[in-house]
Amino acid sequence: MTSLADRIALVVGTGFGSGWLRPAPGTWGSLVGFAYFFGLLKLPLPVAVAVALGVIALSVWCSGRCARILGKEDPGEVVIDEIAAVPIAAWPIALLDAPAWWVWAAVFAAWRAADIIKPPPARQLEALPGGWGIVADDLMSAAYVGAAFWLLTRLA
Repeated sequence: MTSLADRIALVVGTGFGSGWLRPAPGTWGSLVGFAYFFGLLKLPLPVAVAVALGVIALSVWCSGRCARILGKEDPGEVVIDEIAAVPIAAWPIALLDAPAWWVWAAVFAAWRAADIIKPPPARQLEALPGGWGIVADDLMSAAYVGAAFWLLTRLA
């Protein structure tokens, strides 16, 4: 029998079920992450930042707990790490005045590529213990994407 905390961790950790979708559960979770991000944009900036930081903290807890429950080091079904990282990748584009749909698509594609490739030191962050190792690599990959798009917006 699993505890209530385990069930909550599994529901949240799998992105409310999106992590069970195939193929490419990380992509499905990232779609949930963009929906969450668009919701953040409706909030005052200090509140949105507080919520985003809270979701990052929650993702560390959920990821670690899900890994123990599922008996895997970094379960593919766990996509809360992608969801939590999306705002870091996408916020620079939200600063633009009504970015076109293809700009959002480019951010999404760049985010997915960075999440899969995990440029250094993102891959090395996977060695951190528990949920930190599951989440930190995504945060680092998202930071690369966010920084690249921020630079592009400054050059454009």
